[in-house]
Order: sequence, then C-alpha cells, then structure tokens
Amino acid sequence: MTFGEKIQQARKEAGISQEELSFQLHVSRQAISKWENDNGYPEIEKIIKMSEMFHVTLDYLLHDAEEPKETISTNEKGFYVSQEMASGYLLHQTLKYRKMAWAIALLLAGAAFVFLFNEIGALLYLMAMIISAALFISILLTGNPYPQLQREPLLFDEGVKEELVNIYMAKKKKYNVLILVSIILFGISFLVLPLIGIELVEDWVSMMLAMSMILSGTSVYLFIYFLGILQSYRFLAYKTVENNERKELK
Repeated sequence: MTFGEKIQQARKEAGISQEELSFQLHVSRQAISKWENDNGYPEIEKIIKMSEMFHVTLDYLLHDAEEPKETISTNEKGFYVSQEMASGYLLHQTLKYRKMAWAIALLLAGAAFVFLFNEIGALLYLMAMIISAALFISILLTGNPYPQLQREPLLFDEGVKEELVNIYMAKKKKYNVLILVSIILFGISFLVLPLIGIELVEDWVSMMLAMSMILSGTSVYLFIYFLGILQSYRFLAYKTVENNERKELK
C-alpha cells in the first residue's frame, strides 16, 4: 500500500473523518485529501502525530510494507492528545464559555436600561438582547471541533499529563472561591437590594432595581465563566489520571 492508502485505512479504522483529522493536525481538510490520494506529503511532525494517533509505527507509514500494522510500544488504547491539541481545546472552551457568560449577563444586566432611561431604555435593552442572541448563534456556528475527545479514552505524554493535573488543581482552589463569591453576589442582587429599594423614596427605587440587575448580570457572568473553565480543565484532568487517583480530584 502507498503512504496515502495507509493513512486513509488507519483513519477509517479509527472512525475519524477527514475534517476531524484536519482539526487535530491543524491543517485543512483539502491537505488530508491530497495526502490520502498521494498528491502531497505531510511534514515529518505530522507523520509522527499520526503514528501516535493511529497506534502504528513510523516504519509502517514510511515504507512500502504490506504487513499488518504494528502497534506502538504502549499497550494503552485511546486517542492520542498532543500538548497543542490540549491547548487548542482549552482555548476553544474558554472562548465558548466567555461568549455564553456575556450572552446571559447581557440579558440580565441589560434590564437596568429600562429602569435608568425612561425613553430609550427599552431600545437599549432590545440592542442588548440582539447582541446576546448573536453570541449564542456564534457558539452554535462554531460547533465542537474536538468531538473525538468526548468519544474515546485519551492518551497523553507524561509531561502533558502532569502539567494538566497541576493546572487543574491550582485553578480548582482559586475558582471555587470565585464561584462561591458569584453565588453570594447573585443572592444579594435578587434578595437584598430589592428589599432595600422598597424602603427608599420613590426616586431611588429605579436606581436600586437597576443596580440589582447589573449585579445579577455580573454574578452570572462570573459563575458561568469560571465554572465552565474549571469543568474544561477537570475534563482533561480526569482523562489523564488513573482510576485510583480520581477520588483525589473530587
């Protein structure tokens, strides 16, 4: 078999589409198609990554051998994740949760316009709703470029494994505090501030309600963003530890 035929066969056996493989190798889908049709040849670092991903030896990929594929030295079964792919996944999740947090925060905090500006408040809130909807649509259009991470057990280099677990544990301590603070702020915005507003003169009621909506939007932003990032790191951290270590991460 040719180099392209071997890649195509290995990709299909792994259940990976050309588009998914292109995301994982940071190349275009057209490049994958050219390689499989023997109209082009990838860089050596791409070949090494495919060797690790498909659990085959470099000798098998680079030579015209017809023998069955030899598995690489590891006995573990799973999908290989490089440091670049892990970083790309975490960046994707960060951007997704940031958009989601802004979208929901605008829906809540934007209501403050109605209390602060009698004439144009409704129009400003409508604009905030449109921006919020655009952010949600952006998330849907982006989709999930890393579906393979969700479907299979993951394999990491030892250094990448240790780094991800250490980062997760460090963020867990800090982000849990920030998530708790966001919950307290949300309680204040919907329970404390409205009660205070009732006791004030009429001129200050609208101001207090506006402050309540702004604080609620801020607290929801913090909650969604920090919880989402923490869960993303936790997802990879759980994938990098053995079963007897998982209890320590809870």
